[in-house]
Amino acid sequence: MYDKMDLAIVASSLIVILEIAEGLKCDHATGLKITELWTDFRLNKSDNFFDSKLRAVFEYEIADDTSELDGFAYKFSARHRDEELGNNLFFNKRRNHQNATACVGVEGSVWLRDEDSPCQLPCAGKISRDCGDLCAILDAGYKTVAANARKLEFPVEFGEVYDLHVVPYSYWSLGFGALATGNEVVKYCSGAGIDTHDCTNTTEFQITDRQIYSGPVSHFEKYDVTIDHTQNRAKVSFRWKRPYDYHTNATLKKYLIVKDETHPLPQELGGNDHDAITIENITIGSIHTLRVVPVLHYHESSDYVLIVHGAHFLEQYLVEDFDACNVDNDFGGRYCDEAANCSDLPPTANTSAICVCQPGLYGNGISTKWPEGSGCQAGGVSSSETAIAVGISITLLALLIVVLATAYVRSRNPKIRSKILREEEL
Repeated sequence: MYDKMDLAIVASSLIVILEIAEGLKCDHATGLKITELWTDFRLNKSDNFFDSKLRAVFEYEIADDTSELDGFAYKFSARHRDEELGNNLFFNKRRNHQNATACVGVEGSVWLRDEDSPCQLPCAGKISRDCGDLCAILDAGYKTVAANARKLEFPVEFGEVYDLHVVPYSYWSLGFGALATGNEVVKYCSGAGIDTHDCTNTTEFQITDRQIYSGPVSHFEKYDVTIDHTQNRAKVSFRWKRPYDYHTNATLKKYLIVKDETHPLPQELGGNDHDAITIENITIGSIHTLRVVPVLHYHESSDYVLIVHGAHFLEQYLVEDFDACNVDNDFGGRYCDEAANCSDLPPTANTSAICVCQPGLYGNGISTKWPEGSGCQAGGVSSSETAIAVGISITLLALLIVVLATAYVRSRNPKIRSKILREEEL
């Protein structure tokens, strides 16, 4: 038999064991650890030209044992370059929620293993106990993603500093996370990553410095190509957005447009979200170039031209030769009428194709879907000429009928006939 002291020792031991067990439950996720975290930046070119954005991409790996993983909690924040990473940005101090009802008063949602969608806090019926590390960071503004997520992506801007903290969790407790701090999206004209462009790092804007004072134009694209078949030349349209960054004391004034490396032509800024240019008389099958230069100061005199500019953007483009007789070509289909013989011509010719109507048909042989086309019509004459001829024929026939009718009437009426004879005798 146990005496009272022995029972007290056993009771105390049981309490300690229960406390340790509860502690182990709360620290269950400490076996989960993010082992690597990578950061990259890329320009996400959307199908919609105006939705293209610069994005920060974070990818991470976790230790092999993920059987107890529920998901990841993360917080992504922007701050000024000279601002230290502070307690207000990330959860870096454990807060005790163990005496509170699980996640009551905490906003947000949380992913759970084997669930197809996150549950909305307080996740009634799914959170069975109070263990508040996860609730604490959710209360601090963290969000969660599913256990199979290995990438986080966020829209960012040039010249800003971004921080990311991501941590695995299980049974409402946190594992070992990773922190990507101070990831600065480098401005085009500052930082080792763009040394090849010889950008200036001076703080004062000197009008005589022939340096680069902004990045290149952004979101540049060729968005429309049309063909002038009568000249066998192309018309190409380009558009772009303004540079992401400028020198501190610089302002974009205009652009210099250089076509095929000829003399640059200044172009004023457009009033829309983008600027654009259309180039005509483009030789098909030949490589052409378009250089767009942001201009921050421009002065031209009889002696010299002074340009303070941004980084050049050079686009090489080619309108490939095509078969103008093919109904499936990318420039409106077959140039000639279906009833015409079509001979495709090389890019050096002054028309896309030779169209000749088949025997017995009349017209220039060019399909009527083109403004210059009259197609091929039967009868040897055009429809307009046929209409005129028919009109004249009907008019002459009507006059002839009137004359014959008048003569007939006169021949049948004696009074009219005698009058006519008397007039003839006179």
